[in-house]
Amino acid sequence: WRGQPTNKCQCNDGFTGPHCLAVDHYDDTPGVYDMKKKMSLFDHPRAFMWNTDMVIFAGILGGIFVGVLITKMGQRVDARRKGYTPVGPGESTRPANRGPPQFEDLIVTGRSI
Repeated sequence: WRGQPTNKCQCNDGFTGPHCLAVDHYDDTPGVYDMKKKMSLFDHPRAFMWNTDMVIFAGILGGIFVGVLITKMGQRVDARRKGYTPVGPGESTRPANRGPPQFEDLIVTGRSI
């Protein structure tokens, strides 16, 4: 009884297996093995592709950034030429010879303090 059998039966359409009892179909729902496999979006990342709209948008944003940067640097240069020094953080714009705030200096807003 060793070896291949000499007579093989032919299964009808839609059945498979040694005795043609298993239904031949593909299961749409995932099995236990597929459910236990850890899948992530980062397993197979796609290559990043630039499209025309993204290039135009990035160019506009870069142009605005460079324009604001040049404008601010120009304002600073003009202020230094005129003899003004910009007030840095921690420096006060209040005159040094003035004393502590008086009652007239306070603003009443109608809210309790």
